[in-house]
Amino acid sequence: MMSWGESIKVNFKKYAVYEGRASRAEFWWFQLFYFLVSLGTMILDAAAGFGADTGPFNVICFLVFITPAICVTIRRLHDTGKSGWQQLWMFTLIGVIPVIVWWCTEGTQKSNKYDV
Repeated sequence: MMSWGESIKVNFKKYAVYEGRASRAEFWWFQLFYFLVSLGTMILDAAAGFGADTGPFNVICFLVFITPAICVTIRRLHDTGKSGWQQLWMFTLIGVIPVIVWWCTEGTQKSNKYDV
């Protein structure tokens, strides 16, 4: 199982890598890190008198994290045997449910077409 620090390091190392697979631990640790950093930047923006979600710290955080967050999501879906394009279901109301289920599903143990 991947640790918190390893997950952050791997995901920034694979900053724009859309190929391969990501384990559940790699995906969820990185999402937790992104959430905590984003929460911190919202607090900083609010304390500085900006809008919490539109302040400069939060915008910079978003710009830094958007590419690795998309990439790790694609690799996570690859681990479950799904195409990375399946994350577009998140833009529909009902599509959120299967995508979250796929994120939580254990990856395939056998080799699949997304192995690098």
